Amino acid sequence: MRVYFTFFIFLIMMKNYHSQDLKERKIYDYSSRLREKGFERNGKREGRWQFYDINEELSLEKDYQNGIENGEWLGYEHGKLLTKGTIANGKSTGIWTFYFYNGSISETGVRIDGKKEGLWKRYNENGTLFIVGKYINDKEDGVWKSFYENGKTQSIWYYKDGKNIGLFQKLDPLGRQIEYGNYNLDGNETGKWRRAVDDYFEEGLYDNNGHKIGLWKITDSMGNLKETHLHIKDTNEIHTTTYYPDGSIKETYSLLYFQNHGKYKQYYKNGILMESGRYYLGQNVRTWKFYNKDGKLDHKVKHKSTSEAIKFQKRDVGDVIYSSEKDSLKILRKRNF
Repeated sequence: MRVYFTFFIFLIMMKNYHSQDLKERKIYDYSSRLREKGFERNGKREGRWQFYDINEELSLEKDYQNGIENGEWLGYEHGKLLTKGTIANGKSTGIWTFYFYNGSISETGVRIDGKKEGLWKRYNENGTLFIVGKYINDKEDGVWKSFYENGKTQSIWYYKDGKNIGLFQKLDPLGRQIEYGNYNLDGNETGKWRRAVDDYFEEGLYDNNGHKIGLWKITDSMGNLKETHLHIKDTNEIHTTTYYPDGSIKETYSLLYFQNHGKYKQYYKNGILMESGRYYLGQNVRTWKFYNKDGKLDHKVKHKSTSEAIKFQKRDVGDVIYSSEKDSLKILRKRNF
């Protein structure tokens, strides 16, 4: 009987110890909305804390021990669990899982000391595998793959220390190569590339710094030529030619800093000139001429002079061009217009 009594006293003492100074704490914002609530012991957070968004909906739950995050970490949005993981001594660790709104897994993998490690997988909303790859010290490394919903390989590429390196290729559902290219050790595209952009393909060369050089061809999914872009490295100009479906030339023009610059010509399908003129950094300048289908001049339209265009662009003197990268004016070279 004495033993049972002693054990009972021990349980009471332990309960008193764990509840000692354990006080509920609620934190409100300036508009009296509840933002956080949980318990503290001796001024330090202890146990489960809950965090709320501006609508006072639960957005986060996490556990504390002696003021340090330790235990489960749960993230919510509109009542849906979207993130689940574990924190140890303030750093994410173990398996972390992210969810779609329908409850299916969107991504899962392991963290060690707050960093992604090992194999990570991403999924489509219907549960099929989308991307799989490996991390080392929170950086992508080794071979990565993406998949079609039927499980067949879609793309293959490689990383080293978080940088793309080596071959990239994309396959169609039948396993045929439709995109390809190489990355150098600096992670830049280099050499010959072919890639899909929206509903067309572009094909051409990159230098070792990842800049497009030389002639690039733009084709549709059937291989029909739509445009050619000749990249002039020294002047940053792109000489462009567009084509009709039958392959005849439709337009010729140049771009400088993504704006029309220099001569412009447009043709009828039979090759006869339709209109001609000149741009200065996106502005129509000088006299534009328009022709009928017989090649005879139909009318002219006079625009501002090149010097007026320069003034309109708030340039002081000389032949200056605009550098969008530096958001400033800079005299790059003299040209005759």
